[in-house]
Amino acid sequence: MVASAKSRLGVNSFWTGNFAEAATGYQQVRHNGMTISKSLGLIGPWHTVRALNDGFLGYLDRCRKALAEIVLHARGDSDIHIHFVAFALTHHACSHLLAGDELMAQSSADEAIAPSEEYGFEERAAIARCIRGIALAERELLDEGISEIQKGSLHLG
Repeated sequence: MVASAKSRLGVNSFWTGNFAEAATGYQQVRHNGMTISKSLGLIGPWHTVRALNDGFLGYLDRCRKALAEIVLHARGDSDIHIHFVAFALTHHACSHLLAGDELMAQSSADEAIAPSEEYGFEERAAIARCIRGIALAERELLDEGISEIQKGSLHLG
């Protein structure tokens, strides 16, 4: 229960922009030696937010590597819910944006949009569309990028 509470505090710190505090919280959490592939079904979102936090702290290679590993395991595990796969892909797309790799950001966002729309994960599709739009705009495809951001923004409250 202590690990669960600390992991939730780390996630809350991340979403409120306290990245250093989140990193400290993540370092305190131990998951009894569980590998990522064994723990995705239990704490998958924790892993993705922890990795993305590294990106916001400037550890872009570590962030992208961790998210690539999470996405790889999530895609290959039939026990992982499709919503988590879309969740991980949007975080992976965001990590590419942080690193300035717009093509990879667009590719990961595209991959997240498809299942999100198919299964009705409107918020996840909207976030992926916004990320895709930013990637397009960064590639100087402004009209298409703005259109994507507007489509995504319509579904975000």
